[in-house]
Amino acid sequence: MVSRILKVPSFDLAVFGGTGDLARRKVFPHYFTVYRCAVLAADQDYWRVAAALGSRRVSVAIAAALKEFAATSARDEAIKSFLELIHYVRLDIDSEAGWDLLGSEFDDDPSRVRAFYLATDPD
Repeated sequence: MVSRILKVPSFDLAVFGGTGDLARRKVFPHYFTVYRCAVLAADQDYWRVAAALGSRRVSVAIAAALKEFAATSARDEAIKSFLELIHYVRLDIDSEAGWDLLGSEFDDDPSRVRAFYLATDPD
């Protein structure tokens, strides 16, 4: 069997519930592993993640989660460059506040893929 690395088109990922357990154990370690395996370009304009996290305190928590849950060895310099892709946008789903800030994270390029991941409780 021959393995190939497929290049992923440019995309933006918005993670709702980015401070929760699912994001910490699964979502961010997965994207970090993909980032490290070079399936996604290391170019910071290539892909961006807008999530309900990103402050210094939360970035430290994500770095710790990557060291614990990422399938590849998590080196500090790789974690640092990965965390630079993540932009903090605080939202309350029951409020109008913050949605304009989330919208400003995305450009108007119609060819850019935009994905929304709901890492939230079923309630």
